[in-house]
Amino acid sequence: MPGFRYRHWVQRLKKARLLLQYNEAVLWRDMLKGARRYLINLPDHERNISVLNHYLSTIARTREGVNLSLVVPERFAGLFSSNKAFAQVFHYPSMRSRRSYPVNEELVQHIPRIYDVTLDLNWQPYIVSHYIAATRGTKFTAGFHNEYSAEFFVHTLMIRDESSYEQGVKSLLRIGGLTD
Repeated sequence: MPGFRYRHWVQRLKKARLLLQYNEAVLWRDMLKGARRYLINLPDHERNISVLNHYLSTIARTREGVNLSLVVPERFAGLFSSNKAFAQVFHYPSMRSRRSYPVNEELVQHIPRIYDVTLDLNWQPYIVSHYIAATRGTKFTAGFHNEYSAEFFVHTLMIRDESSYEQGVKSLLRIGGLTD
């Protein structure tokens, strides 16, 4: 469970308006209207990475007018950098731990704050990934629910365990407006 320092850091991010928040009810249809630029953060798990590459490159090639960029772990950079279906491929910065915080903005400043929709496909806590997705989205941010991610996103999706991951990814992509 996140401690006081973590909660204080998240509160500072909210106060600085770095996290997307809606103070009133907003329809999904309105949030996603006109969304063209997507940023998707991929997990650091070999098990799912090739399936995600195929699935996302198919979406990027077939969705007219959609600009799909990715944030990938350094070790998978070659797999995605050569794929012309993606607008840009960024790498996660080196961190001491998946749960290291606060995230220094200088480490992620190479990723612009221009994306209409950001989706974090890490189902386990990965704070730098949550931070990137939460601070780069301008209309809608979503990711899997875990003890660290709930504060960051407009929408979180809870799955039971890793066996539900693939179905959860499909749900997040549908919620984000990338699939029907």
